Amino acid sequence: MPVEVRVLKAFQGDCIWIRYGEKTFTNIIIDSGPSTFTNKFKELIREIRKKEEIIDLLVFTHIDNDHIGGASKAMIDENVNNNCIKKIWINTPTAICRQFNLKQYENVDHQIPVSTVNQEYSPKIANSLIDIIAKKKIETEQLIMATGRSINIADAEIMVLSPTEKELIELVKEWGKYGMNTPFSSEVYNKVAIDTINDMEINKYDKDKSPYNGSSIAFTFKYKDITLLLLGDAYADTVAQVMGDIYGEEKLVVDLTKLSHHGSSSNSNSKLLDKLICSNYIISTNGANSNPDKRTIARLLKSNDGKQINLFSNYNWWENKNYFTKEDKVKYINPKIINRIELNSKMINVKEGLLIGNECD
Repeated sequence: MPVEVRVLKAFQGDCIWIRYGEKTFTNIIIDSGPSTFTNKFKELIREIRKKEEIIDLLVFTHIDNDHIGGASKAMIDENVNNNCIKKIWINTPTAICRQFNLKQYENVDHQIPVSTVNQEYSPKIANSLIDIIAKKKIETEQLIMATGRSINIADAEIMVLSPTEKELIELVKEWGKYGMNTPFSSEVYNKVAIDTINDMEINKYDKDKSPYNGSSIAFTFKYKDITLLLLGDAYADTVAQVMGDIYGEEKLVVDLTKLSHHGSSSNSNSKLLDKLICSNYIISTNGANSNPDKRTIARLLKSNDGKQINLFSNYNWWENKNYFTKEDKVKYINPKIINRIELNSKMINVKEGLLIGNECD
């Protein structure tokens, strides 16, 4: 049985299904998309149950609506319970406060404002989700952080690379606040040719400052000779630092990397990308919020010395946005130096033993 990766069409959010095993199969789901993805998330659960399997691990990388919204509403359904979800990872303020003796923030999750203007407020959704999970008696780990120790899940080895203590403490400090804006990618760069983005702009890195994204669970997944890197919306500098602590100067060979924060330029920098040997990347987005940023694409090309990179996407955002210029098409698209693959229900071989697609038939 190969490793199957399905990048579901979760609008501007993430929902990734990893299935692997030999005689018995293990299912790991990473995030559940926004609230508009609720019905599709419930369909995913039904699809797994039809196989007479369960979700062995459901990872909520962080509390933004585009990652937990689908589950927060799906969990209300009485059929979504501990019979179909074995274990959940989610970082909660209560567990963080207890771990790091932050008594002054222990009740912060009970002081959440209702909403911001014109958008759902992620901490409120997260608190509701945490309460529902507890009522359903689903086993939950509420403190997931980089420790340098691997975790074994059904013969797969997981190494958490983010968050660290620093990002978790910042999360609980900011949990009850709102109006914090995440820096989105710049549409300006997406309208110019890749070659006009010079080294100065490639190396210019406006770091994501959202504490929610900074608290993102990012990890490597290794099964037999397959290695995946799944970055949620994590900070690039945090992941690069932890990788340096674990692997030293040695580059990590990765078969498939899910880029952080939907390809935002604020979450992928050369410091991180240069630590990888990888030519296959997942960009999970419908093109909202100017993602992916073309500076991210330029950084991928530079880190691969101009060799072919494969971009696996759940939407063809490049067509919807006329993303690549004539110059880009001549130099990078037509010779397939940038190989764009829109995923569908037909699984594609990334390498022997690793398949990728999106929705099931």
